[in-house]
Amino acid sequence: MNKIFGYLLTLAGLGMILFALVSMFKVFTGAQQPVTLVPNFNLNFNTQYGQMGLDTKDLLPIINLMLHAMLMFFVAGAGARVAGVGVNLVKTDAVAEALRKNKDEEIKKL
Repeated sequence: MNKIFGYLLTLAGLGMILFALVSMFKVFTGAQQPVTLVPNFNLNFNTQYGQMGLDTKDLLPIINLMLHAMLMFFVAGAGARVAGVGVNLVKTDAVAEALRKNKDEEIKKL
């Protein structure tokens, strides 16, 4: 049972990593828009020369691109952790089977 669950977790983790890589590739090649996390806004500053306005329309694609990359790195990292847990489950089950097999052989020798 642990072996099946371990393989499922490994596949799920690899799927998360693949999703993150494909999403980042599509966004950086321009085939897909990044997730819009920061809406369009205007900044107004009061200075000694009067009020100055800063339009953030040019900065928003860069900000959203960076936030999308950070989100996808997080998803890829989580996928790596999930896959690692799955590999450890499979490895633990293989070690337990080897120990059981070795113990059975020692009992047969007696």
